[in-house]
Amino acid sequence: MTFWSQFSALFWKNWIILSKHSLLNIIRCFVLPVAYGIFLAVAQLFLIKPNNYGIGNPIPVYRLQDRFDGSISLVWADGTNSSSTGGITPTDIISHISTNFSTTQRNAIQKVASPSDIPSECPQNFNLFSECFAAVAFFDLPSPGSGSINYTIQADGGLVHIDVVKHTSDFEERILPLQWAIDQAIVELQTGVQLPTPLEWPFSQETNEEQSTDIRLSYIRGLRTLLVLALFICYVGIAYQLPGAVTGERANLVTSHMKAMGLLDSAKVLSWYTSIALVYLPAWTIVSLIWHFRIFTMTSAGLIFVVHLLLGLILASYSFFIAAPFGKSPQLAAVASTFLSIVFAILALVFSRASTGAAFIFSIIFPPGWYIFAVRAICGWENHQIATNMLQGDPDDGLVLLPLLIAAIIDVFLWPYLAVLLENRLYDARNPSVKRSSFPSRLFKRNPTHSSSDVEPTSLLPSDVAISIENLNKTFNTSLFGSKKGLVTAVADLSLTIPKHGIFVLLGSNGAGKSTTLSVLAGLTGRTSGVVRFNTEDGQGTSDKPPSGTMGIVPQKNVLFPELTCYQTLRVWKAIKKSKYSDDDEDIEQLLRDCDLGAKIHANADTLSGGQKRKLQLAIGLVAGSNIVLVDECTSGVDPLSRRALWRTLTSFRESRTIVFTTHFLDEADLLGDHIAILAAPGRLAAQGSPVTLKHNLGEGYTVQVVFDSQMLSEKDSLASGLGPSGDLLQEIRKHAENASLSVTSPRQASYHLKTKDPEAVENVLAMLDEKRNAFKIGSYDILGTSIEDIFLDLMHKDEANKATATSDEKERNSVASLESGSVQPESFASPLKLTSGHAISPFRQALTIFHKRALIARRSWLPLALAVIVAVAASTIPLVFVRGRSPSCVKTFATSTNIPLYLPESPIDPFSLDDSSRVLDSPPGITSTLGNTTTIFRITDVSDNDTFVNDIKQNFRNLSLGGVSIDVNSGAALVAWEATAPGLTGGVADAGLVWTEVVMIELPPPRRLYLRITYDLYF
Repeated sequence: MTFWSQFSALFWKNWIILSKHSLLNIIRCFVLPVAYGIFLAVAQLFLIKPNNYGIGNPIPVYRLQDRFDGSISLVWADGTNSSSTGGITPTDIISHISTNFSTTQRNAIQKVASPSDIPSECPQNFNLFSECFAAVAFFDLPSPGSGSINYTIQADGGLVHIDVVKHTSDFEERILPLQWAIDQAIVELQTGVQLPTPLEWPFSQETNEEQSTDIRLSYIRGLRTLLVLALFICYVGIAYQLPGAVTGERANLVTSHMKAMGLLDSAKVLSWYTSIALVYLPAWTIVSLIWHFRIFTMTSAGLIFVVHLLLGLILASYSFFIAAPFGKSPQLAAVASTFLSIVFAILALVFSRASTGAAFIFSIIFPPGWYIFAVRAICGWENHQIATNMLQGDPDDGLVLLPLLIAAIIDVFLWPYLAVLLENRLYDARNPSVKRSSFPSRLFKRNPTHSSSDVEPTSLLPSDVAISIENLNKTFNTSLFGSKKGLVTAVADLSLTIPKHGIFVLLGSNGAGKSTTLSVLAGLTGRTSGVVRFNTEDGQGTSDKPPSGTMGIVPQKNVLFPELTCYQTLRVWKAIKKSKYSDDDEDIEQLLRDCDLGAKIHANADTLSGGQKRKLQLAIGLVAGSNIVLVDECTSGVDPLSRRALWRTLTSFRESRTIVFTTHFLDEADLLGDHIAILAAPGRLAAQGSPVTLKHNLGEGYTVQVVFDSQMLSEKDSLASGLGPSGDLLQEIRKHAENASLSVTSPRQASYHLKTKDPEAVENVLAMLDEKRNAFKIGSYDILGTSIEDIFLDLMHKDEANKATATSDEKERNSVASLESGSVQPESFASPLKLTSGHAISPFRQALTIFHKRALIARRSWLPLALAVIVAVAASTIPLVFVRGRSPSCVKTFATSTNIPLYLPESPIDPFSLDDSSRVLDSPPGITSTLGNTTTIFRITDVSDNDTFVNDIKQNFRNLSLGGVSIDVNSGAALVAWEATAPGLTGGVADAGLVWTEVVMIELPPPRRLYLRITYDLYF
């Protein structure tokens, strides 16, 4: 079957090409997606630093001098006034704290003018961290008994890490040491009493397992917003590689030639689709399973795999369509496909309130956005730790997954179909008055044969005719807006009859329309008007195209697969051109030997020389038994040996194939051609016939080529002037052939065109030359018959003369006089070519020249420049998103500031909002009563001694939301147990209460009673 033959060959070809770049493809198709997928699977740990929950061991509160190393600043401000200042000042407190500091630590203590200057001294980054250890602002420091002490500790909002086991919590390392140092300094300065350092014992109600679940669910909620784009990008590699590869073959003309020689659109699309997708499939599978076990744990692994497999297939399908308009720019096709895929995913992300129906429609129109909706639906179930149900809407957004899966399946098949339609519209040759079959029939039928009613005229061609061209016209419009002023005629009213078998040569100068005519015959270029008919093999009908697989094309430019060997190349093209006329047992190696490539059978195409590539290109045209072979100047630019090898190959197939051969080499046309059609610009037929017929009908007789003896010629004898021996000899020859003319081919050689076919006149001229050999200083002479070169040059001369007649009367008279006289002014070889002297130019002039060149290029290639400007302007608006909604101000403030009083009863710990676990343990019993009525609202649990207190905490810490206080009334040793759920606020509350309790237990006289009112500002 043709489809399977083509599909398997193209699939095999793609995998060979991929294997030739194995390292690159392993990295981009497997290593990078898997590595990036693993990173995203564990990224939740990078986005949120995991805490270490559980219960630790009691340790003394860290000393400030041990935690503050002086690498960052400790900032303080004096916000007190004279009325609020008692016996001590903020300076006294800071001096007392820094008593045991090193020089480095003291230098790191910075004082600012006022508390309002702290934000500018400690600016935070986006992670809520600054270059400050902490900051303290003192507001009220009254004398003992006259009021409450009020100071504020300000710290980074990012200090939320908790580690109850290693005691590396941010609160334990920064806040508690600073708070204890300040409180201790106040007590010692006010009372002169040194308090023992208390023990602090953090614990948490939450476990590490619960934390992992919370982190995963937080990540899941993040996936419903911006983070889903990170997952999407993991699969976007195929949207870059596939369109680049497909468009690369089109840009190199491989696709157009394969289609002209019988390639099915379905085989082309599916071969690319499956070969590239299979390369990515292992990575897609591994990544989807990793994401199942790390992110989407509640949803079945099969569903996660299907969703991500569909994502890869959708991107592959959609990239076919996006790449179609970029047929000449593979890089731009790859970039555009990738960029638009991400843009449409972002649009779907913005469409956050989409219903299932709206998401379905959006997914059909913009397929890359499908993944955003699918992940949103799955995350809705995962957020509630429920397995995804495809038949029901998710609990959060109500999106039903099943319709979205149906939309994805539709996209997988719809967009390649639309891509083929668009490609055919953009690149297929379009001919007039030809009925076009439906697309499905074109998709699975190669170049369908049209009946005689599809083309005009309807008469059958003779059995010995292969191709008939009638009144063919081809014009190109070079105007950007389709103006008629931009029309360029390449072929004008050309009619030809090409016989079956043999070599039919299209001969003409550059611009004569040879390649254009061949391109029209090949179906690579559509004709403007006229009829082209191909005789069917049975001779019972005609078609505007030859039967599928029977045409071989040898283009002027090599169209090869660089990564394939010669043998592999022919295997692919044999499968592409396979038809009922093909020989399945064809010996490819023998064909390569026939094309003089026996030594290069298993050599890569890109290692061949220029001539060898032309031989391989000819073998491509001949493989699979092509009955019609179109050869476009295949000998141009090759060495003489390779040229003759190509001639031998062509002549060996002339008896069994119809070969249409274009060339501008006259000797080649004379040697190879069974029939020759001479074309004049623009694509007009000047003459047609066999070489013998052309010479007989159009030849002007014989030519005598005379070489003068250089030793006998004097310096004043110049052949170019037409005087001397050359001119005298011409006059003598005209006595026997009155229309003879002279042309000088070299400084010592002249050709005398007798322009007569009379044997007697020729005999008389030769006799005269023998007789007067010395008189005319003749060294040697030859008699030449009419050649194709003579006929071609004469036809071209007449064509130029006719053109001159149409444009100028003056030129008409000169041309007629010249033709009637029968003489042609000899060409001059005496005057040398005058060359200008080069000189250096300034760098500024060079830059100006390059700028002018780029300006000229920009006129025809303005789109990339316009896109670059648009992208730059659009990107400049991104910073506006971050400043939107903020009032303009030059005053630096904290982005988020939360004041938290640490001392009861104004502490944020609200007992009425807590459950039964909000009880506070105290030891000895009733110790908290020393705090007065501030603790009456709490559920106090009295514990007899410290050992019981410790055991109770260890056994019930999962059920305690606050903690407790244990004090040894004899030694004054104290233990604070506090619930350390991030960020650890209860630690500061417990520590403040502990300080007050210890102060009360000292039983100070009323004049020295301390009242502490401490606030803690959580965020900078």
